[in-house]
Amino acid sequence: MKEKWNSEKYQIWMKRVRRLSDEQYRKFQGKLVTSKYEILGVRVPILKNLAKEVTMTDIDSFFKISKMDYYEEIMIRGFVIADILDEDLFWKCFYQFIPYIDNWAMCDAFCGALAIMKTKKEQHFPKIIELLDREEPFIIRVGLVIILNYYIEEKYLKEILRHIDKLQTDHYYVNMASAWVLSEMYTKYPKFTDKYFQITKVNDVTMNRAVQKIRESNRISQELKDHVKKYKRRVENGKKQKNSQNN
Repeated sequence: MKEKWNSEKYQIWMKRVRRLSDEQYRKFQGKLVTSKYEILGVRVPILKNLAKEVTMTDIDSFFKISKMDYYEEIMIRGFVIADILDEDLFWKCFYQFIPYIDNWAMCDAFCGALAIMKTKKEQHFPKIIELLDREEPFIIRVGLVIILNYYIEEKYLKEILRHIDKLQTDHYYVNMASAWVLSEMYTKYPKFTDKYFQITKVNDVTMNRAVQKIRESNRISQELKDHVKKYKRRVENGKKQKNSQNN
């Protein structure tokens, strides 16, 4: 029988987590991440190791007794969930967890660690694509970053682009994730994505950042880098225009 958690055990465990904090890293992280949770300053590899330890215990009792006060507590819970392979349990925990995500670092670390996305990927896709229809910016970003990590494949492209084109938000971190997805698509499927760029309704910030990322990539030819410049947009007198190369 796996070891169960209680309040006393959790408090002792949290004292250990605090001892693993790094003040210099806490200050550095505070400059990069804006979060409502207090940051202790424990590095991500350590958090992943702590989460691995939790997965060897009774995780149901851990979820019931653990707190959601510190940034590191949220991260550890996310990494524990990311290791779950039982589909029903994973999705239950996933949907309970993602409303707590309030910054790009937490989102991206969690989404990049999802073990279940490496199995039966196709059957999980509808649940992921639905996240792009949500209103909460960081839940949308969760969907986009999962897509970026696991679904940039030809059979998913049309559906992904259809949903990106419907996004009705100017949230910075949604725009950046959308641009990231588009740039990766262009890198892997330039002909297909180029046709999309000709008709897309995505906002200027997303489009321009996607172009920038494509041009910064070392996985794409100079010819394509030069070509994609024509999709860069500018705003003049309050009206959206593309640059002169596309006039």
